Amino acid sequence: TIQRQQRHLKKEKREIEKKVEQRTRQLQDLTEKLEKDKILVSAERNKLALALSGIHDAVIAVDLQGLTIIFNKGAENLTGFTQNQALGKPISQVIKVYEDGGELSPSEFCPIKPTGAEGIVFERQDLRLAGYNNKKAYVNLIAGQIKEGLSTNVGCILTLHDVTEEKELEQMRLDFVSMAAHELRTPLTSIKGYLSV
Repeated sequence: TIQRQQRHLKKEKREIEKKVEQRTRQLQDLTEKLEKDKILVSAERNKLALALSGIHDAVIAVDLQGLTIIFNKGAENLTGFTQNQALGKPISQVIKVYEDGGELSPSEFCPIKPTGAEGIVFERQDLRLAGYNNKKAYVNLIAGQIKEGLSTNVGCILTLHDVTEEKELEQMRLDFVSMAAHELRTPLTSIKGYLSV
C-alpha cells in the first residue's frame, strides 16, 4: 500500500508539474500578447498625436468627468493655453463660450451623455470664445461623442474652427459700406439744399 501511495503521489506530482508547465506557457503567451498590444496602443497614440498636431482647427477632448484629456496645437493657438496648462483641468476653466451675449454652460456645448451615443451632439456657428487671459475669438463649434466613450473614458470631443478673421473682414466691409454711404449722403444733402433754394 505504501508503494501504491508513492506511485499515486508521483503520478499526481507529474500531473501538477504538467499543469504548472501549461500555465507557465499560457502566462508567457499572454505576456507576449500584452507586450504586442502595448506596442500597438503606443503606435496608435503616436499616430493620433501626429494627426492632431497637423490639424489647424482646435481639437479638445474631455473625459467623463469633464476634464480635458486631449489638447492639440490648434487649441493652443486659439485659446492661448499651453497643452500642459489645459490638460487635466475642467473644460469650464479652459474655455468660455458665448452666444448672443449669454454664456453657454459646458453641459450645453460639451454634453457628456453616458449612454454610448455616437455622432454630433452640439453644433453652432459664430460663437464667441474666451480663453487664457480672456483671449477672444469667434468659432464654429462641433461637439461629438463616440460609442466607445464609456469604456475609453472619453465624454466629448470638441472641434473649434476659428472664424475670427472672417468676422473681422465682414466688420470691415460693413464699416466701409457705412462710411461710403455717409460720405455720399453728405454731398447729396448739400446739392438738395442748393436745388431747393
